[in-house]
Amino acid sequence: DAAVAETKRILDRQRRQRGETSGEYNVANSIERLAQLTLVLTTLKLVVGLVGGIGLFVGAVGVANVLLVSVRERRVEIGVRRAVGATRRAIFAGFLVEALAMTLTGGFVGILAAWALTKVALFIPQLPAGARPYISLETAITSVVLLTMVGLVAGVGPARRAAAVFPAEALRAE
Repeated sequence: DAAVAETKRILDRQRRQRGETSGEYNVANSIERLAQLTLVLTTLKLVVGLVGGIGLFVGAVGVANVLLVSVRERRVEIGVRRAVGATRRAIFAGFLVEALAMTLTGGFVGILAAWALTKVALFIPQLPAGARPYISLETAITSVVLLTMVGLVAGVGPARRAAAVFPAEALRAE
């Protein structure tokens, strides 16, 4: 602040010496500009994180719904498997693996699509060198870990429901 005030004082004195009475000038403080930029970037990160979180939640609800429908439609199959000796744990694990397969497949397709889009973006001639998009390995690993957790959480309810199917009731219902 003191440097900005001193700069303005010197510039005003030089303008008066030259007889300039009109025109404007602006002295920018780099630290203030950096603080503003940091605030904008932090806000942008929070918004992107919020959108990503909402996307993960919607994906989890979608996976859970698909699995619940799968349990309902495959009730007889589950009953037959239980009747021939499959344990509740095996049924539970099977549906959890199915939930993981769905979320991880979607995640890998998403990472592949993002990678392809970053390669396409490199052909944009107006793109500044410092703004070239890329996907870091850390980001890809973090997304896979998050998807694994979302898949497990989303699959627990339907897997429990599938494991709770009684063989006799499932076969009688058919």
